Parts: sequence; structure tokens; C-alpha cells
Amino acid sequence: MFFSAVAHGGETPVSLFVIRLAAFSLAGVALWRSRKEYPLWLPVDISVTVFLFYVTLSTTWAVYPWSALQYAMNVLAAASVYVLLRVQWMEGDTGKHAERLLLVMVVAGIVQSAWASYQYLYGQPGRASGSFANPNHLAGFLLFGVAAAVHFLKREVDRRNAAGIFVFGAFAFLMACSVVLTKSRAMIPVIAGAFLFLLLALRGRNAYRFLAGATASAAILAAVAAPRFSALVDPYAYSRWKIWKAAVRTALDHPLGAGLGGFKFFWLHYRDPIEGAVFRYWKTADTAHSQFFGFLSELGFPGVFLAATAAVSVLALVLRESRREDRILPLSLIPLAAMIHAFFDVNLDIPGITLPVAACTALLANRNMGSPRRGISVSPVIKSGISLILLPCLAYSVATFAGHRRYADGVEFLRKGDTERAMEGFSEASRIDPLNSGYPDAVASVHYRRFLASRHPQHLAASVDAERRAISASPWNPYHLSQAGFLMGELSKTFPDGESRRRLLSLSISTLEESLQRNPNDIVAQMRMADVLRISGMEMGARDILEKLIAVEPNAVRAYVMLADVEASAYPGKAAELYRKAIALSMELEGKSLEPSLREFVELDRDAIRQRVEILESDISGRISRENDKIRTR
Repeated sequence: MFFSAVAHGGETPVSLFVIRLAAFSLAGVALWRSRKEYPLWLPVDISVTVFLFYVTLSTTWAVYPWSALQYAMNVLAAASVYVLLRVQWMEGDTGKHAERLLLVMVVAGIVQSAWASYQYLYGQPGRASGSFANPNHLAGFLLFGVAAAVHFLKREVDRRNAAGIFVFGAFAFLMACSVVLTKSRAMIPVIAGAFLFLLLALRGRNAYRFLAGATASAAILAAVAAPRFSALVDPYAYSRWKIWKAAVRTALDHPLGAGLGGFKFFWLHYRDPIEGAVFRYWKTADTAHSQFFGFLSELGFPGVFLAATAAVSVLALVLRESRREDRILPLSLIPLAAMIHAFFDVNLDIPGITLPVAACTALLANRNMGSPRRGISVSPVIKSGISLILLPCLAYSVATFAGHRRYADGVEFLRKGDTERAMEGFSEASRIDPLNSGYPDAVASVHYRRFLASRHPQHLAASVDAERRAISASPWNPYHLSQAGFLMGELSKTFPDGESRRRLLSLSISTLEESLQRNPNDIVAQMRMADVLRISGMEMGARDILEKLIAVEPNAVRAYVMLADVEASAYPGKAAELYRKAIALSMELEGKSLEPSLREFVELDRDAIRQRVEILESDISGRISRENDKIRTR
């Protein structure tokens, strides 16, 4: 079950829970039992332990503690697997242990390849991702499977076993084809780096065969992924450069980092526009799209230094293994490929990537311990303490999974229109895991639905309170601030003119201003701000915001409509022109392939807008006629 969860990528709540439960419990027991038999720590053990300590410490200043804890627990799960295998496989035939590990990776890779092939042939359009959340993650995992399959293929070639050659050759080919289906650009430098390593490690005729294979593989992948290198075909083709620049800006302003998982909030503040995109500031980036730049922005300069130290200690084991007469090259290739891949995408919190790397590194450490004098003796008390640290990780993993399950139940009930049971699910999830800001936000959405159905202000007030709890859990999330500001504005409409209404409008404006400080180019927040300002009687401010929004995002169709609504009373001619512009732009963008989240900003009820134009034009004609009558009367 554990390995099936790893093969599933660890990117679903069930698979991730199984991985954490198994890793934390087994590693904790193994550490406790071996607290007196595990006498030496290698440099890699020390460097990784120090890095993990810093990762754990960084959760105390993270801008979103829940995200930081989840990331840290994924990293600790991989470290637990490393510790478990270091302890359990320290004695015995490490070669046999490696064979078993690589065979499991081949089987898991075949499962993922079959899944990806089905997606390509019969399932989802676009890039194959298997059971992973991202095609790039699948590509990294499959490359490990290819390395393992080639290892067995070479063994069968040496034995001249035709059946074995066919089986493992077919497995390697199938997984390599699935890597191509992912169209992952990051795999090109990974393949190049891996085969350069083989060229240096093998020497002789075999090395050139590998080099030829590398050249062919990289060329095929580059040809398939070529459209993803063209900004004309894909305006986001080079958005990584902008993301990395934002990561550097984040690190310069926050030298200790924003905390794991915090980059996505600072990206909204530091990002540059994507020219050629329908909306220039719509691109989201939940990660820095590079483990290096992710550490830089989320763990700061100390985190990058400690991560580099750990990476160098692993590379030392990789080189030592490559020089052995009985070397097992996949054990070296897999950590090396993961490190190259880490520069072009995040992978440290992806169990399907980190667990194979942790297992290979543990085997490398056990196979290359060398002289006992190379190790460092550690007190049993320290090792016992480390095992006890895993207990709260285990407990919070259970809470995370339980909260996720109740949230999923709530979503299902909400789809069926059962708001009562949906509220129960979301509320219970919030009680089980109070650090997750998404749960009170879901509670707020149910209260808002009830308000729309009944128009009772108490539901809207409850929605505001729930959104405030979401802000408390994740104060740097501009979405929660924008939602709260919007809900306060809606609540103000239920009050008559007076002090209470003015206070709510003031709170709404200040909350939306705070949201726009976090995300200055948020289309939704700017439109909400304009609406609240108009309700407050500050039409000049609403006009300024909408004009600036249109200047930055000329395809924001609904912004033209809102600006026309503002101008209609004083400048009907200008309003009519803005309505026509919105209609024309909506028709122009209607035929384009847009994400569902974008469509709501370009779709219009064009017939209703045309009626507004006719009313304005008739009103203008009436005014002109009345003016002419006055002139004739004179």
C-alpha cells in the first residue's frame, strides 16, 4: 500500500496520508529501537539533519503556517524513509536491497506510463500527467523508472537472456515515450546532465552508445515540446524568468524567507506582466517553478546555503558510487537527475519524487560508508529525541487527512444543493484543522449562498465573520481580504443610510485596499473597490480605478461596462461608446480558447448591453431635440 501510494504521486489526500503514516511511524520505531546500534552519522546525515531543523524552524515565521507545515511534513516524510532504510539496510547485501528498490520503481513507472497513455489516447487533452498533479512531476518520476529499467536491461544483455531483454527494453521504451507525452522542457537539461554523467562514468564504447541515446532522446523531446518554447504559440513560454525574478525580489526584501509555501503570495506583489496574454497580470504561480529559487524566496539565504550543503554531501556519495567496480549507476543517476530537475521545477515536496531519491541516497550512504573513522558518534539521547519529534507529525497528518475528508464531503453536498450538510462538513473540517484558511472560506461561501436564497442579512454577517477567520489563518492571502471586503460592501447595501452603513463601507474600502497592497493588479479586487466607492458616493475614485484597470488590462470587458455605468448619468455619449467597446471586445474574445476563470470577465449579455446603448442614445437624441426646441423658441 505504501509503494502504491508513492506510485500515485502522493498528490492526493489518501496517498499522501498513507505515505506520511507509514514513513513517520516506521521511521520512529526504527530510530527508537536502534538508538544504541546506529553508532555513526556520515556528513550527509549531519547536513541533511541541520537543513531539516531549519525547515522546521522556518514554520514559525511562515506567512501561511498551514502550507509551511504541510511542506515540512512532506520533506520530513522523505527524511523518515531515508532514516528507515539507513537503519534497516545498514547490514546485509546492499546490492540485493538496491535490486528490490529499482524493481519497485520499474513497476510503479509502468503503472504511471499506462495511466499517461490512457490520458493521451482517450482521456484529457493536452499534456499527460498520470496520477500526478503536474506533467513535470510525472516526467521526473518516469525518468527514475527509465534509469531502473535500463539497469535491468543491461543485466539481461550481459546474460544474453532474450526474454529479459525484450521485457525490460519494452518497459524502458514505454516509460521514455510517456516522458515525451508530458512535453516537459525541464527534462531536456536533466537528460543531458544524466547522460553526461554516464559518459564520464563509463568511458569506452558503451559511453558513446549512451551519448547517442541521450542526443536522440533530447532531440525528440525538444521537437515535441517545441511549441512550449514559442512565445507566439504560448505567451507563458518564458514566464519562468519572471517568476524567478519575483523570487529574487522576495528574498531581497525577506532575507530569512517568507516560509515554505509563501512565495505564491509575494509573487502577486512582485510579478511582471505577461505580454501577449489575454490578461497581462492573470498568471498565477503557486511555486517558484524552481527548487533553488523556491528555497531562496521561502527559506531565505540561510536556507539556500544549508540546502546546497546537503546537496554537495549527496553528490559526494554519487561520485563515490560511480567509481566503484560494483557500481549500481541508477543509485547515482536518480539523485543527480532530481537535483538537475530541481533547478527548473519544484520537487522536494512531491513524495513521488523525493521518496525514491531518499531511498537511493540511503543505499548510497550504506554502500559508501568507508572507514568507521569517517562517521561521527551521536548520543542515543539525540536519536531518541528525533524519533519523538515524529509523533506530532503523525498526529497532525491524521488531523490534515480528517479535515480534508470532511471538506470533500462538504463540497459534494454543496454540489447537490444541500447547504445544511455542506455547512456541517466545512465547519467540522475547520474545527479539526483550524490552520487551514480554506475551510472557513468555504463556510463563508455557504452563508453567502443562503443570503442569496433568502436575502436575510444575518447570513451575510455570518459570511463576513467566517471570512475574517480565514484572514486570521492566512493574513497574507489577498483573496481572503478581497472576499471580506466584497462581503462587507454587500452587507452595507442591506442597511439604510446612517452610521452603520458608513462604517461598513469604510471597513470594506480599507480591507480591499489591503488586498490590493498584496496584489496590486487583481482585476476582481479593483472592480470590487470601484463598486464600493460608487456606492459610497465617491464616483471620481471609482472612475480612476476603472480607467487605470482598463489601461493595464485592455481586455477586461466587464471593466468597460462598469465604467460606462459610472459615466452614464453625467456623460451618456461616453458611456454609450464604452458599452459598444465592451460588446465588440466580448465578440472578439469569444472565439478564443480561454480558461473558465477567464471567461467570466469577457462574457456579456450583449442584448442587455445593446438595450442600454439604445436607451442612452434615445436620451441623448431627446436632449438634443429639447435644446433645438429652446433655440427655435428664442
